[in-house]
Amino acid sequence: MLFLIQLQCQVMLEIKKLLKITILSSLVFFTMSFFSVLDYICNNNNLGLEIGFPCIYYYRFFVDDNDIRFGWNLKSLMIDIGVIWGCTLLIYVGCKKVNKYTCNKK
Repeated sequence: MLFLIQLQCQVMLEIKKLLKITILSSLVFFTMSFFSVLDYICNNNNLGLEIGFPCIYYYRFFVDDNDIRFGWNLKSLMIDIGVIWGCTLLIYVGCKKVNKYTCNKK
């Protein structure tokens, strides 16, 4: 019975970590997307808008003065989400290991 309680606590801790990493990666993703839009606004680039890093997942461009074309690339969106989530996971785990190492060294 005690083993099941300990196992349940470990599972809850892992779910909490994954949730924290997902929230952090979402914030990073939204910030990077906002910077793409901000770059468009600041440069006053009337040729078109491209959002996404490292892959462009949304684009908008003008064909004529009154004709705007836009589209989504869902494959690039999923790649962006995966890359940012993976990088956030690596940074999070790396910081935890460095923090654990420096705390144990004292």
